[in-house]
Amino acid sequence: MFGEFGFYADGKMVALICDDRFYVKIAPASMELEEQCEKAEPYPRAKPHYLIDEGQLSTIANLPAILIKLAETLPSKKSSKKVKR
Repeated sequence: MFGEFGFYADGKMVALICDDRFYVKIAPASMELEEQCEKAEPYPRAKPHYLIDEGQLSTIANLPAILIKLAETLPSKKSSKKVKR
């Protein structure tokens, strides 16, 4: 499992905090961060995410909008309930 905290919007995980670092999922809705952030794995064997440095948290003015847009475009979670027959 991942590190410390998950950020959810509309029930979908859009970002993580692992080892006191902020990571945003890489998806078409978050491509605006491509030229501003480096990519890194939040934990071993994880897919790369955008790594947002502490100083960038206050300089990326539209970060909340990017996270909301990301949640709107991510697929809904599939139900893991099994149907009894």
